[in-house]
Amino acid sequence: MLAVDRVGPGMTPWLRETTRLTVLAQREWVEPTTRIEAALQRAGTASEALAAAIDGPYDSGAVYERRAAARAALYGLVAALRQAAPSVWAIEHGLGWQAQRPLPVVR
Repeated sequence: MLAVDRVGPGMTPWLRETTRLTVLAQREWVEPTTRIEAALQRAGTASEALAAAIDGPYDSGAVYERRAAARAALYGLVAALRQAAPSVWAIEHGLGWQAQRPLPVVR
C-alpha cells in the first residue's frame, strides 16, 4: 500500500519492482487458490495501470482514479489472504499460521 500511496513521477520502477516481488512472495508463502490468484492478478494489473498513468502524459485525474483502483485491488488481496493457508515452503521455513475467518466486505 505504501508504494501505491507514495509513487509519483520518476518512481514507477520502484512500484513495478515492489509489485513484482510482492506477487512472487505471496505465491511462495501461501497455498494458491482461485480467489487468491485472481486477487494477485487484479492487484498487479491495477499497479501497472497506475504506473502507466504516471509515466504517460500526466493527467492528475487519471492518476487519482488509477491510485484509487490500485488501493481497492490491494484491499481485495488482503481480504483474500485472510483465508490463506501457508504453503509447504512457508511451513518448512517456520512461517505457518492459522487462516482467519473472512471479514465482512464494506462498500
